[in-house]
Amino acid sequence: MESTQATLVTEPDHEEPAEVPDSRYVLLDRLFKFLEQSNDVEELNPVLSGYFCKLVSLLISRKQKQLVPYIFSPKSMIIENLVRHVGQKSISEILNKLITQIDSDFEPSIMEQVHIKQQMVVEKLITHLGPEKHEENNLNASTIFQDMFEIKEFFNIICAKENIQAIADYACAPIDQSTKASKTSSLAVLNHIIQHHIEKAKKG
Repeated sequence: MESTQATLVTEPDHEEPAEVPDSRYVLLDRLFKFLEQSNDVEELNPVLSGYFCKLVSLLISRKQKQLVPYIFSPKSMIIENLVRHVGQKSISEILNKLITQIDSDFEPSIMEQVHIKQQMVVEKLITHLGPEKHEENNLNASTIFQDMFEIKEFFNIICAKENIQAIADYACAPIDQSTKASKTSSLAVLNHIIQHHIEKAKKG
């Protein structure tokens, strides 16, 4: 773990070949390849997921300046892969950290990519509230949404008309076309939206 931290990103030596910067993320490439080992149906090994998430959480805390540009680069599919496996609690917690607890003092180009990914996450997480998803997907997606409400930018995305409509459709779906977990999780998200608007109105 210590060697991973130490060699996460190094400034290229002036005497090294020009192609060295292209391989500076080789350890991160190997680390996040773990997320590509299974598809939407197959689950990741829960034990390995735990170790993976502990390491990523450590990197978020100690190497965020190097980690964020890598994860949120236009070509990266890491956030998408995390969303696919949001049914695993440890994975959902890492996704939550990456989209709600990162610094905001990066270069404008990087922050633009972060905002693009954040909006994508909201749209995809809404689908994880649906009845076709497993109960853990519903519950973990709902938990992430509740943390998002503390951040203005996320609240504005969630409250977009099409997103509220999609959540409401899941919450109000006929019982024979839905599941208890889907309806409960969707209703919890709607409840937070209503509470936030009430509190905002009181402050106004």
